[in-house]
Amino acid sequence: NNTVRCSVGTVIVSGNDDLFPCEHWDERLLEVIGQRPLDSEFVIKVRIAAPDGALYHDGLITHAILSRAYYERIGPVDPRYLGYGCDDEFTEHAYRDGAVIEAPDIVFEHRHWSNGGRPRDVLDDHNGRPEVWAMKDQLNAERRASGFPKVVIP
Repeated sequence: NNTVRCSVGTVIVSGNDDLFPCEHWDERLLEVIGQRPLDSEFVIKVRIAAPDGALYHDGLITHAILSRAYYERIGPVDPRYLGYGCDDEFTEHAYRDGAVIEAPDIVFEHRHWSNGGRPRDVLDDHNGRPEVWAMKDQLNAERRASGFPKVVIP
């Protein structure tokens, strides 16, 4: 949330330190966006793959690429998430709103510990705590029941 608030771009690319995009991903992304105005609402769903090429959580938009216009309408990620889980909510928002543009030819390799891409680390242990998963389930249930209200962070 803070990074997006400090940024000025019209397209937001979320990522992390174990995510590696394919060559020329940015050029491909511009092709997918095409003639859409950058101030329109869209979410690009790229293919996330393990180092061996297997799909990684294919049903989720785990590393979103979205327009600032869409982000500003749906609001930032709920700060009550303790780690994992906000991608479940984001995926439901994006598909519900018809904002998703599938881009399976843009592949990001996710070298996660669970797929053998790297050793497990302290942050993985932190995110894997039972309370993280419990909060994920609680927030997703609450927000589904309430129709996914916009989150406003002061």
